[in-house]
Amino acid sequence: MAINLVIQFVFVVVVLLNSTFIQVYANYDASLVEKEFNHFIKKYNKPYKEGDTEYDTRLKIFEWNLEHHSKLNSNRTDNISAIYGVTKFSDLTPQEFEERYLSSIKLGNDITEPAALHYPRPWLFTTELSLKDIPLKVDWRKKGVVTPVKNQHACGGCWAFSVVETVETMSAINTGDLRELSIQEVIDCSYGFSSLSGCEGGDTCSALLWMLKVLSDITWF
Repeated sequence: MAINLVIQFVFVVVVLLNSTFIQVYANYDASLVEKEFNHFIKKYNKPYKEGDTEYDTRLKIFEWNLEHHSKLNSNRTDNISAIYGVTKFSDLTPQEFEERYLSSIKLGNDITEPAALHYPRPWLFTTELSLKDIPLKVDWRKKGVVTPVKNQHACGGCWAFSVVETVETMSAINTGDLRELSIQEVIDCSYGFSSLSGCEGGDTCSALLWMLKVLSDITWF
């Protein structure tokens, strides 16, 4: 169930359209769609050449994604709602994205395994929190506690990227000193610990546990 939710979330974020979705087409001008597609090809250095079969196939997928953008944007309720548009993944189907970028790693269910850290532990939350003073949103970038966006490319190391950023930010919030840590060190050196498999996948809780149990010296940039 959790993996399915993650997949759905990723598909929405990268603005892809499954070919099995209901195809509700807006009144797009074909020439404008192709013009936008050619701009997309140039911007993201895609290899498609006009007249080739692959060009026509990717153009159609791109058009599907434009339709999906329009459908999602029509559901916006205010100015802080998400805005969907073209990304470098907009020439891919969800199936292709899953095959290229998502891990099939399985998490253990044994309570003794680190994956058990995913399960709710209500006994940890003993303090009542008041919601009345919590702001509608917080942009941690403006507070200077978030490092620049990074690109993991085809490496299935999202678990390491997210954990390292979390540690960087939590440290910055507590010390006032924002410093970048080595994601590569976590990916390489934690390999084989619990479910951690480098670029083949892993999970955040196991990575944090590895840091607590194994890592004695963090490499700083």
